[in-house]
Amino acid sequence: MKRVKITKQKVQPFGDFPLSVCWTPDGGSLLVSGELMLGIVKRDTWEFTYSNSFAHKKPISCVEWLTEQYFATAGADKIIKVWDFEQSKLAFYLTSSCPVLQVSYCQAVSFK
Repeated sequence: MKRVKITKQKVQPFGDFPLSVCWTPDGGSLLVSGELMLGIVKRDTWEFTYSNSFAHKKPISCVEWLTEQYFATAGADKIIKVWDFEQSKLAFYLTSSCPVLQVSYCQAVSFK
């Protein structure tokens, strides 16, 4: 296990309600929900940006990794979106009759 020493702390503002956080499978970035666009924190620089590529019409309530390449977001717009992280585009989406607060993935099932 590699030890990390933090010598300088940066505080990045993130909206009013960061609801869910999730590391990318390689540990290189932290995804943060709570706004219309997904927040991305790069681990090597701790730089925070919003991604226009991964957005909803209303705040994103949750984010969950499905595979090394795909992750899901859901939110107040009643839509569950599955994204291709490598290509920064929407793979497909599902609609719900009410706002979605949580998405969970069972790794025992293959996603393709």
